[in-house]
Parts: sequence; structure tokens; C-alpha cells
Amino acid sequence: MFCQAGEWPLPADVTTSDRVWPKSGLWGASFRVMFPLAALWAVVCVAIWQWGQVVWPNLSLSVQWHIHEMTFGFGGAAVAGYLLTACSSWTGRAPVGGWPLMVLVALWGMTRIGVFPEQLLPVWLGVLTAVAYFWWIAGLLAFEAWRCGKGWRPAFIAFCVMAGVGSGVWIDAMHGNVRIPHVVPVLGFVFLLILVGARMVPAFLQSAADRAGRTYRSIPAHEHVLNLGILALGILALTLEFRLVAGLMFVVVGTSLLRFVGLWPLRSVLKNSLLAMLLLGFLWLPIGLLMWARVLMLAEFSVTEAAHALMMGAMGGLIMAVSARAFAHRSDEGLKARAGTFVAFLLVTISVPLRLTDRLDLAASVWCAGWLLYLLLILPRIFGPVPRPVFSGARNT
Repeated sequence: MFCQAGEWPLPADVTTSDRVWPKSGLWGASFRVMFPLAALWAVVCVAIWQWGQVVWPNLSLSVQWHIHEMTFGFGGAAVAGYLLTACSSWTGRAPVGGWPLMVLVALWGMTRIGVFPEQLLPVWLGVLTAVAYFWWIAGLLAFEAWRCGKGWRPAFIAFCVMAGVGSGVWIDAMHGNVRIPHVVPVLGFVFLLILVGARMVPAFLQSAADRAGRTYRSIPAHEHVLNLGILALGILALTLEFRLVAGLMFVVVGTSLLRFVGLWPLRSVLKNSLLAMLLLGFLWLPIGLLMWARVLMLAEFSVTEAAHALMMGAMGGLIMAVSARAFAHRSDEGLKARAGTFVAFLLVTISVPLRLTDRLDLAASVWCAGWLLYLLLILPRIFGPVPRPVFSGARNT
């Protein structure tokens, strides 16, 4: 059964066609709200962490708060922006919008206030809204699939359910009530990035290769599943303090991801900045995992350096690369990046080696400049009809 877009109420000034969905405006789709919020929080969270105590001397910041807000806050906003928009491709229904999206934004905002170091709200309320935010995403994904009878994505639903629990437990841990390993949220989001990116990036590259008449070798689905299984076992081993075992598994996954990249049709990235951004962001995944393996096996680098390579490079790069497609210029030849987008991406990318070499103020400044520029570029694009499809061009670029 294919759900009809007409099931959604149509605004008077919006028509349905093969190029637009029957929803318009800011609340027409989650990417129009959640991606700008992710960009904004990427700036605000890092600025508070790096310079907050300069302007607010009594501000009590913790590493736990920084980790939570860069994963569950920044990453969590992007998860909602992507999943609740992409689900329209799985179900055939218009992207989630309207009041369900307003509830989502309210939960995300209340969680940011609830976990603020100065405790503007009771701890229990921050825990409640943190869990509810991710469970609301899971519920909306399940509801959309149920309404349509297709498009079930149990892996994404399960991730959101577990992310809700993890976010709530982490907030509790911030106040000394429980203990949770710092690696769990970072590697949990890395798992999601590989789950999505290892299929999405080659799909867009292959589409470009098809248009150019070039052949390529596809990667069997079981290899992706095996990679994810090994990574999950590596995360479990690290949590249980089997460091050598975890390191070996990270080597296997990182090496396998590099092999995948070597098999992809890469020539198109030279002519398409959107594809180049996806590829460069994805490459930080094997780099970060191999760095983490060297931490565990050879005591080289540090966990902090490996985590920043994964969070700033992979998560930050892929979030910007994927969201840029939603706001890109559309033509019969496909998607074209908005002017200045690649500059913003380069700033975010450059901030990673600066952070890894301990140039903290400079790294934070470049990171914030990149995301602020990107935010200014996408804000004029959050209104008007919602394009159909959102993440691809007219010819499925």
C-alpha cells in the first residue's frame, strides 16, 4: 500500500506535485527546524564550553555536560532532522510536520535548559524530557510506518529508544547518581553514522557514476551488517574494559571502511562539492576508529583526541554534508550546493586538526565560525514549499 500525500491537509497556497510536498513553511518538515537548531547548538555549546567561564566566572562546567550536549544535544537534533524527513522516502507520506514537530522542538529545548550547569530546572525534569525527546522520534517513525503499512526501520527506532535511555541515564550520572563510561555516547553515535553513511554516501556516488556512464562495484549488504556487528562487539568489549579486544575490533572496522571507500566511484567528488563533503566527512570515521585503536593497543594519541576526531570530524562533517543537501539548489542536473556552503564545511573540517594539536581557542573559533556561516546560509531556506524528495535532486542525485 502506498500512502497518498493528500492525506495531509493542504495549506491554501500550496499545491501537490512531483516536485513539492503538500506542506509548506517552517513547520512543514523536521529538517527546517532541527538542522538549524543543530547548527545553532554547535556554536553555542562549544562557545559556552570554551569561553563560558570568562563571561560567567561562577559557571560550573563539566566534561559530562560537554559530552552530553555534543552528542545527545547537537547530534540528537540532527538525528530528528534526518530521520523524520527521510521517513517520507520509506513510507511515501509527506515528512512529519505541524504540531508533532512543535512538541519535538519543545522537548529538545526543555532538555537543553534542564541540563544546563546552573540547574535552571529540576534534574528529574531534564531526565524526563531527554528520554521523551528520543522516544517521541521513535514513536513518530513507528506511527508513520504503521499508517502506511510500509517503511519500518526497526534499527532506527531501536536506536532512538536506546538513545533516550542513554540520555536520561547520562544526565543522572552528571549529578553523581550513577556511573556510565564516557565512550558509550560517542561510539553509539558513531554506530549510527556508519549505519547511515556506509549506505548513503556510496548511493549518491553511484547515482552520479550512473549518469556519467561509469561502472562500479557494489558492496554486499552482509558486509555492512558484519561491520556493524563487529563495531557493536568492540563497544561492548571497551565498556567491559577488554581494551585489546576492543582495539582489534576497531582496527577491523576502520580498515574495512577504508576498503569500502576504495571501491566507491570517487571521480564525481571532483565536480560536486556536496559529494565531496559527504566523502570527507565519512573518512573521519575510519580515521577516528583507527586512532582509538592505537590508544587502546599502543597507548598512542588519547581517548580525547580520538573522540574529537569522530565527533568534530565525522559527526560534524556528515551532519553538515547531509543537511546541506536539504537546502541545496535544485536543477534538472541535480543538487548544487549553495554558495558558501563548502567554505563553511572547510572551516569545520580545519577545526579538527587544530583541536587535535591542542590549539583549543583557535579550533573552537574556527568551528564556531563554520557553523555560524552555515546557519546564516540555510536560514533563508526554511520557508516555502517542502521539496520532494528532500535529500535528492530531480534526478535522484
